Amino acid sequence: MADFGNRNSDKIRRRTRSTANLRDVSKNNYTPPVEKEKRENPRKKRKRRSIKLKNRRLAVLVIFIFVIILLALFSIFSKNAYDITVDGESVGVIKKTNIEVSDINNTVIAGIEQQLGSKIQINEEIGMKAVRASKKDMVTIDYVISKIKENVTYKVEAAVITVDGIEAAVLSNTAEADKLLNEIKSEYIPEDKKDKMEASFVEDVQVVSKYVNSDDIITADVAKSKFQQTTKVSKTYTVQSGDTLSKIADAAVMTMDELYAENPGITTTLKLGQVVNILVDKPALSVKTIETNVFTEIAKKQVKYQTDSSKPASYQKVIQQGSDGQKEITVQTIRINGFEEEQAVVSENITQEPVDEIIEVGAK
Repeated sequence: MADFGNRNSDKIRRRTRSTANLRDVSKNNYTPPVEKEKRENPRKKRKRRSIKLKNRRLAVLVIFIFVIILLALFSIFSKNAYDITVDGESVGVIKKTNIEVSDINNTVIAGIEQQLGSKIQINEEIGMKAVRASKKDMVTIDYVISKIKENVTYKVEAAVITVDGIEAAVLSNTAEADKLLNEIKSEYIPEDKKDKMEASFVEDVQVVSKYVNSDDIITADVAKSKFQQTTKVSKTYTVQSGDTLSKIADAAVMTMDELYAENPGITTTLKLGQVVNILVDKPALSVKTIETNVFTEIAKKQVKYQTDSSKPASYQKVIQQGSDGQKEITVQTIRINGFEEEQAVVSENITQEPVDEIIEVGAK
């Protein structure tokens, strides 16, 4: 009976605890029983830590190897130099800097312009390409500039002399061309007549600026020889007072045989105003000179008569004494290449008026 009573007591207590727990849940104060913390095996724990450490070391090693590979690739494939080219042909490799191809181009042009004294345009294209090169293969920028100058051709701003619209000679600059043309004209002006003569070209001669190939430029001496090359042309000459055949031939720089060949049937007896055929040397540039001379001449007095019907016809008396005056005559002589073409009076000015002489005559 005692055991039965104990069992009943235990049941009552379990029910009471269950009921109490139910009450706690209904009041939201239920707390689940705490499970006992599972304790990890120390061996497994040490093994797991060892694996993590190895993984970390392996990751560091992989990263290190990757960085080394990147550095090696950068060292192998990175561009540390510039290959400078002229129309695609290499003239030298320089160390990589901040220099640009325009800087090289401008330096080359400036150097050539300073040497020539005129502006230029380079025909070839200067290029620059990034490359990888060893130090022993690199050269200085000054060396590259010198090699570019040796390998480029260029157009130069030059002075082109045109004759009747046709390009006849190319000189370095306008100043040189003008100097040459003035020298050619001055050869037809004697030293003692510089103040009396002016010269120009028969042809239409112009000097124009143009970019040309440097090989087309010639020296002033070569151009002068070219312009002074002559050909024989036929001209007519009008015989003047004192002329002889030999004098005319000498003046035209002809032999007597040449003069006779140009004038069949001519005799040694020449007439004033007779037209004779001659040969003259005509250069590529013909120079026309105009010589102006001023001469002083007498302005003749005029004689005037007054009639006096109260006087006999034999009567004559000077009632006003006349006198000559003076006048200046300006004469221009035109020559082509030193040979006289024309002479003309261009003006007459009275510098001292003449006084008329008046004579009284009888008319009875």
